[in-house]
Amino acid sequence: MPQLRLHAPFWPPRPPAAAVPGPAATLRPSRPAERGHLRDTPDAPDALRAERLERDEPAYADSGLETDDDTVYCARSRRDAFAELLDAAVPAGAAATDPLAWVWLLTFALAAVDLAWMLLEGWQVVPRDLAVVGLAMLGLGAPLALRRYRQDPRLSVTLESAVVLLLFQAVAACLSYLLVSLAPPLVDAALADWDAVLGFDWPTLRVLTEQAPDAVRAALRLGYNSGLPQILVVVLYLGFSLRGDPLRDFMLRYTVVTVAVILLSAPMPAAGAWKFFVGPDSAGAANLGHFEALRDGTLRTLALSQMQGLISMPSLHAAMAVLLAHALWATPLRWPALLLNLLMLAATPVCGGHYLVDVLAGIALALIAIAWRPGRPTPARPVPSDPRSS
Repeated sequence: MPQLRLHAPFWPPRPPAAAVPGPAATLRPSRPAERGHLRDTPDAPDALRAERLERDEPAYADSGLETDDDTVYCARSRRDAFAELLDAAVPAGAAATDPLAWVWLLTFALAAVDLAWMLLEGWQVVPRDLAVVGLAMLGLGAPLALRRYRQDPRLSVTLESAVVLLLFQAVAACLSYLLVSLAPPLVDAALADWDAVLGFDWPTLRVLTEQAPDAVRAALRLGYNSGLPQILVVVLYLGFSLRGDPLRDFMLRYTVVTVAVILLSAPMPAAGAWKFFVGPDSAGAANLGHFEALRDGTLRTLALSQMQGLISMPSLHAAMAVLLAHALWATPLRWPALLLNLLMLAATPVCGGHYLVDVLAGIALALIAIAWRPGRPTPARPVPSDPRSS
């Protein structure tokens, strides 16, 4: 019976024997003259030909067809081509439990809570701010409507992370304001007592900071205000450097920790160290004007562009510092990120008006999130055993 030879009009053809140091090199293109068909290469090493037959011929065991080296190579090439197409179509690390899917789910759940609360209690959001957030999300997400961008492993994860981050920041800020409006008793005295037990004296630290050189105070302010810019850097750098899995894990950790901070702060509201130790007219307390307005019911319209950080215990800045440093630790940016986030931690008590226990609680939440999801290996791609199914 004559042997069956398959001549496949697809790329890549089988490379010449001289360029084949091992099986992994079969993906390299050969001479242009060989494009469009496969030719026998009797000069190929016999050991390599035998290994390729032994590896790939079982796929045809039940077909009843006789195979030779060209047939097997054709099958191998088609499977490799299918695997490459699948890798391009599915971002690396994607799985049934994609972290970004959980981020979207958590964000929509918060949005539903916000919407129901506002409708039932008569709250309002400035329409212009809603329009700005919506247009920003539309602009960032529009490229994902095109298949070529959805299949790009850099753009797909970067743009999706940016879009969901915009929506999450808006709905999380609204939820924090709504919870502050419940106005349970303040716990500033208890937090100050806990600091005293730990030997921490906030007024002394404030005096030392005010007496520090201008460069030191500027560095502390820079570190404290670097949270959101650093999140942007993490999304862009990890996304465009093909670190999709670390980016997805960071997004999940950040959203879970932020929600935990907001929920834990609801029964433990605090006006902050500036107002407790210095007074309501202090410079630090002036940035918390919405806090009292929410508690006494005079603020019922939320302006997304003017949101203030009203959470004292636990400190979200402290949690962010740990998460951001961890996200960039396995990259060339590890040392700049570490330095900047150490500055953020050092600046949080005075610049943010936090008690020491606030900072420790925020750090603990971040470490729990990292231990809960330390990172995942990239799963292998399924490749069909029968090349004719591709």
